[in-house]
Amino acid sequence: MDTNVIIEFLQQYLSKENITFLLGLFGSAGTLGTWIVSALKNRTKISLDIKFRKCGNRSVLLYCFIQNHSNLPISINQINIVNKTSVFPCRPFSVKCLETGEHIGENITNKQVYFTAKFPIHIYALSCASEFIEFVIPKDVSQTFSNILTVQICTNRRKAIEMKLPFPPEGSLGEWF
Repeated sequence: MDTNVIIEFLQQYLSKENITFLLGLFGSAGTLGTWIVSALKNRTKISLDIKFRKCGNRSVLLYCFIQNHSNLPISINQINIVNKTSVFPCRPFSVKCLETGEHIGENITNKQVYFTAKFPIHIYALSCASEFIEFVIPKDVSQTFSNILTVQICTNRRKAIEMKLPFPPEGSLGEWF
């Protein structure tokens, strides 16, 4: 191949306009790629696992593991139980919910006092929290729940997230502590 043919080919297709067009195209593709990667890294990915439940006269106490799978910290502002047409919010303040201990004669040893979560719950990136969460059921509402519990989680990063979770049978806390 003759060098004159190569030079003519390069002069024809490597004009100033074509080089400017290619640089603009590469820049736009890079910006679009950055937007896509940023959106995928910053999306809210949380999971909730109910490990224990205790139903009282007008309340439901849940022991939950809350995992933040996203790369940014998250704050959980509210957790609700959705039962058919009713929504039951959790207690936003911390109260004593459980007390365990061992007795040796009249002496109490190894006494543990547990409190419910105080909202908001702050969870760092790629981290988790375990909390007791108490829901108060009004007197005029029937307190029957199915085996699948619908939980609504309100965070600081987007609209409420609804999850359907298995509702564990009432059990002992001994296996968790």
